Amino acid sequence: MNDTFIFYSKSADKAPGKGKGEYIDSKNSYQDLASIPDWRKILGNFYECPFVYENRTYKTVEHALQAKKFQVIDKALFESFALESKSILAQGSGLDARRMRKTILLEKSQ
Repeated sequence: MNDTFIFYSKSADKAPGKGKGEYIDSKNSYQDLASIPDWRKILGNFYECPFVYENRTYKTVEHALQAKKFQVIDKALFESFALESKSILAQGSGLDARRMRKTILLEKSQ
């Protein structure tokens, strides 16, 4: 069986292999990973750690993910997810960004 880890934004801060549904081979203790506080949360889309993607800075992965959905259809909304825009959306949480995912309803083209 392969080593298996479970993570999401509200994961408990447990050692690798100690989370619900996890399995690790006894040959690998993942000591380096275990030394990082809340390592599971860091892997989630809602973890706040600004990063640059395609020349724009985003507060969370969720901001970048939701922005890409609007890149072609609404340039102003697309830009508002990036911190450079100084928008309330860009400075909000990843959950705020996620709520924007259904902002525009597309119609079938004729």
